[in-house]
Amino acid sequence: MIAIEEAIDRIRNAIDTVNETERIDIEQALGRILGEDLLSCINQPPFARSPLDGYAICAEDTVGVTKETPMQLNVIDCVYAGGVSEKTVQRGEAVRIMTGAPIPQGANTVIRQEDTYTFQEKGDEFVNIYKEQKAFENYCFSGEDFQEGDCILKKGERIDSVRIGLAAAMGYRKIPVQRNIQAAVITTGSELIDPGEKLEKGKIYNSNLFLISSRLKEMGVKVLNKISVVDERNSMSEEIGKMKDKVDLLILTGGVSVGVKDLTEEVLKTLGADILFHGVKMKPGSPMLAAMLGNTVVLGLSGNPFAALASLEIFLRPILHKLSGCDWYRHDERVAVADSEYPKTCKNPRFVRGKWKNGVITFPESHASGVMNSMKECNCLVEISAGKEGIKRGEEVCVKML
Repeated sequence: MIAIEEAIDRIRNAIDTVNETERIDIEQALGRILGEDLLSCINQPPFARSPLDGYAICAEDTVGVTKETPMQLNVIDCVYAGGVSEKTVQRGEAVRIMTGAPIPQGANTVIRQEDTYTFQEKGDEFVNIYKEQKAFENYCFSGEDFQEGDCILKKGERIDSVRIGLAAAMGYRKIPVQRNIQAAVITTGSELIDPGEKLEKGKIYNSNLFLISSRLKEMGVKVLNKISVVDERNSMSEEIGKMKDKVDLLILTGGVSVGVKDLTEEVLKTLGADILFHGVKMKPGSPMLAAMLGNTVVLGLSGNPFAALASLEIFLRPILHKLSGCDWYRHDERVAVADSEYPKTCKNPRFVRGKWKNGVITFPESHASGVMNSMKECNCLVEISAGKEGIKRGEEVCVKML
């Protein structure tokens, strides 16, 4: 058995970052990884604009004004968002302006409508200014957000709604993204049957197939295939062999321990795989293995649902981080205080399910590797160091958020 850190390093050293890119519409880009830096081709905003409804004026006209001694200005135009005033504002003049509209030439400030009074006189419109205004007050400069040539989004960033908005603000309808990381999931076990089928004696429903594939999808991975095979060499060899170089990542569950029907390592070797390790100093999930089958990285996980999930959580993020080059995949590690005890000691690092809330960890009642029901309210794995005598209430612990 090898340490977790060494196991992760062996995998990361064996795989390369995905370099293929494609251009897709920004409406399909949510959750994808940016394939190239995005530089702005424009200033944003592209013109000086008003942040509020009011009047575009010369600040010099407001020196010394009060409610008792207002300044009267001649309103020469009105401009709305999407329009442009062709007038140049001179001293003694004002242009009525709406939020988002371009500030007309000559004006160097915008006074809000609430600090004015508008009236008509002999067919002309005038506005009284009741407040002294500084130059460039309530004035959004061109390029205030970002400027032409600025690198706004960097290669390797995971695209969220804000980044889609920024791409749109720069004028991009299509953007370059890294091709999807592709995976397949194969569960092994003659005892497994699909949900929906009649449950016969000695059989169990195949939860791992759906648990693992769903988690991969949550992490932005494209699952090309998910199947179940019986514990038989030829069947396993045929289905595993089909995935060689077809996917970046192949997840296997079951068949990694030392039983008569634990055939995963043997089958991988017959297919020419390079076994990176078999056995990790961790609990649960210690029998797991990793291999390179051509350019496909293979993870062989325990068949116990929580053991499979715990191993996946520890190893998947480092793998996806290397494949994508995206820091979003790094573990979110936090320190918390235990609200209850966990008494078990383990000679190797142990990962316990828990619920993190406001810096406090609570533990469910059941921690068995084959039990998943207690996992539904949990959102983290709590790490117990090798040889440590469990966790005491009030003790600080390290957690990995799920």
